[in-house]
Amino acid sequence: FSCVLAAGEYTMTVFGVTGPTAGKNDWALNGAAAFSTGNDWYSAGAGYNTSKTASMVVGSSGRQLITITQNGKNASASDYVFALTYIEIKLATFTAQV
Repeated sequence: FSCVLAAGEYTMTVFGVTGPTAGKNDWALNGAAAFSTGNDWYSAGAGYNTSKTASMVVGSSGRQLITITQNGKNASASDYVFALTYIEIKLATFTAQV
């Protein structure tokens, strides 16, 4: 997916469903090396709105491409499923000007 972000440091939280068929994934920004790897969504039972969080640095303002790529599965998982609920991106620090 793509979105417009100003340069700066952000926290990206991905919400999804864990379960016995869930795989692992990596998150990357603009085709560069992944900023979060091996996010394991496996659990013995279903877990809804489970979150995984990572920091990312946007070097220059503008449209950014964020990719989520399946990279395998937990040894106990029976498949490579990724059930995305939503993604939240927030500035890591915010200073209000008065």
